[in-house]
Amino acid sequence: MTKVLKMVFESTNAEKPNQTSILKMADIDESLTSERVAAEMAKLASFNFIVDGKGQVRLGKPKSASLVTTEKRPVF
Repeated sequence: MTKVLKMVFESTNAEKPNQTSILKMADIDESLTSERVAAEMAKLASFNFIVDGKGQVRLGKPKSASLVTTEKRPVF
């Protein structure tokens, strides 16, 4: 099983207000608290280092975060 932290950020694009940006991180510490994840997401959003093709910042205010577990079972 693979576990990743899925972080969802609000859109900064005024033309697409319902759009979100998603970052996923693997190999995370499963003992992370919600407070710590929220604080780190706020830091990521403040850095303005992820931009689109037009140079517009992609990460807005943190919206949600979740631990996602994926189980891969080969069929053959």
